[in-house]
Amino acid sequence: MRGARSMRLGEIRTGNTRSGKLACLALLAATVALGALSTTVQAALPGAVRGGAAPLPTDEITPAERARIDTAIARNVDALLQAGRLTAFTPKLAPKSAPLVPLQWPLRLVPGHPEKGARTITNFVDNDPAYPNQLRDYNCGARTYDQANGYNHQGTDITAYPFAWRKMDNEEAIVVAAAPGIIVMKEDGQFDRSCALNMQPWNAVYLRHADGSMTWYGHLKASSLTSKGTGEWVQTGEFLGVMGSSGDSTGPHLHFEVHASDGSLIDPFGGACNGFNTESWWAQQRPYNEPAIDLIMTGDAPVEFNACPTPEIEHRNAYFQPGQTVYLTAFLTDQQRANASVFNVYTPNGTLFDTTTISSDVDYYAASYWQWSLSLPTSAPAGTWRFEVVFNGQKQSVNFQLGTVEPPRVKVVEYYAASLDHYFMTAFTDEEAKLDAGTPIAGWTRTAESFPAYSTNGAGLSTVCRFFGTPGLGVNYRRGRRAMSSFDATRVPALQQRHGRRPQSPLYDALAGDQRHASRRLGARGRGVLRAALGSPRRDATSTPAVKSSIMAAPCSHVRRREHRRSAPGVPTRLSHRSRRRSGSIATVSALVARSGPSRAARADRDDLGNGRRGRNAGRAHRAAQRRR
Repeated sequence: MRGARSMRLGEIRTGNTRSGKLACLALLAATVALGALSTTVQAALPGAVRGGAAPLPTDEITPAERARIDTAIARNVDALLQAGRLTAFTPKLAPKSAPLVPLQWPLRLVPGHPEKGARTITNFVDNDPAYPNQLRDYNCGARTYDQANGYNHQGTDITAYPFAWRKMDNEEAIVVAAAPGIIVMKEDGQFDRSCALNMQPWNAVYLRHADGSMTWYGHLKASSLTSKGTGEWVQTGEFLGVMGSSGDSTGPHLHFEVHASDGSLIDPFGGACNGFNTESWWAQQRPYNEPAIDLIMTGDAPVEFNACPTPEIEHRNAYFQPGQTVYLTAFLTDQQRANASVFNVYTPNGTLFDTTTISSDVDYYAASYWQWSLSLPTSAPAGTWRFEVVFNGQKQSVNFQLGTVEPPRVKVVEYYAASLDHYFMTAFTDEEAKLDAGTPIAGWTRTAESFPAYSTNGAGLSTVCRFFGTPGLGVNYRRGRRAMSSFDATRVPALQQRHGRRPQSPLYDALAGDQRHASRRLGARGRGVLRAALGSPRRDATSTPAVKSSIMAAPCSHVRRREHRRSAPGVPTRLSHRSRRRSGSIATVSALVARSGPSRAARADRDDLGNGRRGRNAGRAHRAAQRRR
């Protein structure tokens, strides 16, 4: 083992990040810093540590804008009542008491995303009516803000840290209904890449619930809102839109605001300094401090934090050569002074190669990042290395390859046929040429969605096979054959025998063993497919070498000896909840090359979110029409 070391202060540190003091900082940590924070990144000296606070977004709603919203909502509610589309509620004796249906978390990452969740709270409700700089959150802290013009923050700001601009652009962070309710107003069409407080309106969805309370979901991405309209019902967890930065906002986040049936403001968090209500409105209230590892990654250069609203250049890579410098990065939430992070690097035989401890010298970071540049000796053994971070009792690790050349990359392209209501993905250029030419079946058009993959097998990759069904056999038949994929070789015989599926070709390679939770992540898509094919949820991916070997040996017919993997390390990924793809980090599967139409497994993500069939199908039809135009 090389000499262990301990470091306290990064080469770059942006100061105390108590959110109440952030004023007009834009963006999120790994997202993009405000224009003034644009950083020209130079390669750090080997062994150096850089990092510190991540800039986080703020927002504002002017009194005039709030009055406009309140008036419009009241007008819509009256119209819905008169039309019989909204049932009058019986007012509670205590409007601010706990709701009939407690609230669920309103911001999520798309199903199958490799990160654990969108949980970084940048600001709470300000419970101190005085201003400016008179701050008090529900827990008697100062994790909120106000403005000199008298604005006291009236919502909970939540972001998907890190790389929030990428998650917005790729629609990886989605806003969902915190409780069942009726849409009483939708606002869309506003610019959604705001970097400063600008007094402009936002894109938002507003729900009224059975007890008369209201929830607001603001700053959404333009044209991402649910296809359901005013007066339609949504369930808890149902998709409402994509996290964005529309309106008076300095970076992508969700402004979540709650009002009681009498219109008064609610702070949904219960605590000693909550001056609005005595009870928590959450079904399960999150801790005030929730230290967590959001993401770890390896790269061939430092992360570049660009000027707002340009996404960061992540420089992810998992393939290195002896003598090269590896940039090891961890993104953390709610880091306190006592919470040091330990970076460990292990050789292919499991021996600890090097370690460093990075301590914090400030009381609190709402979001932080730390990057360690490690030079690998020319004599370093080839094979699969492991980078591990230990933080607040949590561990997370990711593998990287040394002495291995990265496999060639290909582009996987998505097509849609409106006449079949069917999506199809391929990385085979000959198939693309035929589909583009309208043969053998006309009507296939590119959706503008794609992601990078590998065209050949490589270390740590597992093959995913594509299957075609036989017309007339159960779920396989709907206007002809249906294609699907499976991650698990043990499912192949069942698919062939029970439903007449037959292997067509290897499709792409799924990472095996890179991350501890690979089986759960990689299986998210496969579960949806086999739920339709076999009638029950199953885990259809694995990180275990034994199952990897069985997958590689699966009886795939050699129509084409190409295997494709989800995005290559360091390659930006275009992903979309609307095209049923899953976002991912290094080498995790995000999509199937062939998938069923909306009434089948292709809607697995929306099923998981609880959407109704009408809203799903209407939304897809609308988006398909837009693509054709």
